[in-house]
Amino acid sequence: MRSTLDAFWADIKELQLFVRSISGVYRTLAQHEDAMIRACLNIRRRLDYTAFIIALYTALEKFVDDLAWSYTELESSRNQYSDLCDKLRLKHLQQSAALLRRRRLGEGRYTGLSATDVVENLHACLSGKNPYKLNRHAVVHHDYNLRSQVVQDVFGSLGIENINKLASGVKTMIDWFCTSEGIESSSIQPISPKVVDLRLNDLVDRRNQIAHAGAGRDLSESLDTNEMQVRLDFLEAYARSLFDVIISAYLDRYYIRSGLAISIGHPLEGPFKGGSVVVVRKPPCRIFRGQPIIKVSGGRVDSWGQILEIQVSDVGVDSIEPDSDVTDAGLRADLKFTKGNELFVLENKDVIIWG
Repeated sequence: MRSTLDAFWADIKELQLFVRSISGVYRTLAQHEDAMIRACLNIRRRLDYTAFIIALYTALEKFVDDLAWSYTELESSRNQYSDLCDKLRLKHLQQSAALLRRRRLGEGRYTGLSATDVVENLHACLSGKNPYKLNRHAVVHHDYNLRSQVVQDVFGSLGIENINKLASGVKTMIDWFCTSEGIESSSIQPISPKVVDLRLNDLVDRRNQIAHAGAGRDLSESLDTNEMQVRLDFLEAYARSLFDVIISAYLDRYYIRSGLAISIGHPLEGPFKGGSVVVVRKPPCRIFRGQPIIKVSGGRVDSWGQILEIQVSDVGVDSIEPDSDVTDAGLRADLKFTKGNELFVLENKDVIIWG
């Protein structure tokens, strides 16, 4: 699942390099001795704007589709088909049938996919076979461009409701917003989901304008390099926040609610040192350096990381055994603790998150 985020960030980095090159290219064109080349400056501006918007939207759509599919594959690998959420099973059934009706299998985006593949996968699902395979194009299908509500619908069909509202409360989004607005991050939490709505809808509007009517010769609606960077910064933060919401849902379902995660209670003291250190009661299980730790706030998984350091009576130790005589311990982790949160630890690292 992490590979979907890494691939999106690679696309964003390419676009950042493209944006940084624009000013230098324009200066060279403006100073060129050939009048015909100088006259191409506005053409270049219009085409650069077109290329930027199309590439940015394409990267976002691919990321949303890939992230939704990665989470679905994870769910299907851990559950019988009949145990998947009702919305996912209904969408899979309806859109698998739609794939067959459209008669476009083997073409375009469906290259390599045959009607036989779709039918066999659907039959395995409905007949209770295990293992089974879902039809990807049925799962990630959306009829419209990725406006805010469409993104919500894609993940809502997987059982994750109001994902943009949840993403708006992720620290990455809050930090991005506060940096872009020049305000203290502690003053807003979470940001309004309308911030996400407006930015996603603006990108779709621009993409549709270009696709259906062209960029036009009037450059007043195009973006300068600063405005392009603003959109790159937003989508970089938005993608990370969506990813964190998905991981939060995964940890909550398969570790917190299942009982595989072991509660070590609420902090006795702290947080200290910028939020990275707390004091906890003697845990009911073995605690060790490098151990996965999960923070739950307000009934949902808030963040996760690893224990970096353990101290008992101001002395660093590698671990604490459940039969030791310590009464409390100091923990330093690579996450930010907050007051009132409940802490959980895992006995082993999950490769989905920690590799």
